[in-house]
Amino acid sequence: MQTDLEAGLLANPGLDLEAMFHRAEGLSAKYAAETGARSLDILHVAAAVELDADAFASFDERQRAMARKAGLKLLPAKGHGRDQK
Repeated sequence: MQTDLEAGLLANPGLDLEAMFHRAEGLSAKYAAETGARSLDILHVAAAVELDADAFASFDERQRAMARKAGLKLLPAKGHGRDQK
């Protein structure tokens, strides 16, 4: 992994883990019951928010619902596959 970082194939976004976990706590308290999002779904969304992501890509409807509630633009624009509603 270090070789890939040095070659520029991977980047370290400098995510503040403490801020991400606080964000995840807030998202969970507000939206987990409504969306059905689970712990890893919530952590992924919290990381995207903390990193100021332009968009969030997922085919999992629970994760997409949480990301939508968090104000993220979703990709693809509509659900796809077995989770599509």
